[in-house]
This record gives sequence, C-alpha cells and structure tokens, in this order.
Amino acid sequence: MTRKASRRTDAVRKTLYNESEAVDHLTTGPSEQAPMPEPPLPDSTRGPLATSIASLLAQAEIQPENAELQCALGHGLLLAGDFVRARERLERALAIRPGYSDAAINLADLMLQSGDANGAAARYEQILRADPDCFAAWHNLGRTLEQLGRFAEGAEAFRIAIKLRTDEPGSYEGMARCLLAAGLAVNAVRALRHAVSLRPNSAHAWDLLGKALDQLGETEAASECRARLRKLNEVEEQPERE
Repeated sequence: MTRKASRRTDAVRKTLYNESEAVDHLTTGPSEQAPMPEPPLPDSTRGPLATSIASLLAQAEIQPENAELQCALGHGLLLAGDFVRARERLERALAIRPGYSDAAINLADLMLQSGDANGAAARYEQILRADPDCFAAWHNLGRTLEQLGRFAEGAEAFRIAIKLRTDEPGSYEGMARCLLAAGLAVNAVRALRHAVSLRPNSAHAWDLLGKALDQLGETEAASECRARLRKLNEVEEQPERE
C-alpha cells in the first residue's frame, strides 16, 4: 500500500471515534438518503462507538463501493463484537479492492478473536507474502503464534515487527513473552528494558521484567520492578478528585 493510500485509510479509521468527521470526510451523496434497516448492535455497545457505527452504516448505504468505508465499518463492528456483520463488511471491502491489506488484517484479527488462530496465522502469512513490510501483519502474526504456543516463531515475528517500527513497546513486550516462554530470559530482559524505556507506565512490562529477572536470579533488580509495579497500581486505583 502506498503512503498516500495509508494516510487516506487512517483518516477513515478515525471516523470510528468522531461522528462529525465521518460525515465531513465520507459524505458525497445526498444526506437525506435513508439507510437500509440494520439489526441492532450488541447490547454492550454504547457511546461514541455505537454512534460512529450508525453514522458509517448510513454512509455505506450512500457509497456502497467505497472499500475504505466498508473496511472502517467492518473494523468498528469488530470492536463492537458483532463478528457476523464485521466479516460481511470486510469481505465486501476485499471484493471491491482485492488485496486491500487493512481489510485483510482486520479479517485475520476477526478470525483470531473468533478462536480460529490457525486460520488467522495463515491469513497473516498470506498478507506478508504480498507485503513483507507490513508492520501490523508481523505484529499480529506474533500474537497469533504466541497463542498457538509456537514461541520461537512468535518471537521472530515480533523481532521483524520491531525492525519495521522500533518505537512500538507492544512488540517488545510480545517478543519478551515469547522469549520467556521459550526459556530465553536474558533476551527477554533486553526486550523489556526497551519496552519500559518507551512506555514507563506499562504495568505489564514491569511485571514481565520482574519475572524475567527472577528467572535469572537477579532478585534485587526484580524487587525494584515489583516496587515500581506497586506504585503504578496505586496510582491507577486512586479515586479521581472532583
């Protein structure tokens, strides 16, 4: 995907959180055209996400051949847990624009969340054959391989993701989890030190770092990590002041 196309897709994705922007960016047909009736969203979907999905549904009726819009709508429905309609919209986006990587990645994410980790892994690998520099596909492939217990392969997928985007702490954390599971605590500590330097308030990273240091017998350093973790948890639990 070109940088121009990627920027355009990012703009569409932002509509999931801003209804007015969705209308500004995506409305090109008559605003009075009524959308076709749609089943209700899951009861758990409320607030800005539900509002944005409703707006995107209306725009999709006006622009049914807009692949980016179909993909954004599929992504929103995926976030809402409406997997059936999310799959329908994402497959429609791919039918309009074959090889559309954002839609393919979201569809693979849907498969992973639906419990089909093997299918998700195969789809991520298919995406990467077409676009070997796709960070999201490498990162999500790492998560999928970790879930499948293929830790060495997962760590390698995260390593490539980090090579493509060195400032993403989640990839360092993912690689560290795989390395720890594979018994490579030394390398996991190295990855986690990068993670906490990028995101100092990550309780997950400090917790993992403490466990990795414990495995190496570095009890004092592990205790410092746990102290840092306790402070983060205390801050998180403090009630907001009126």
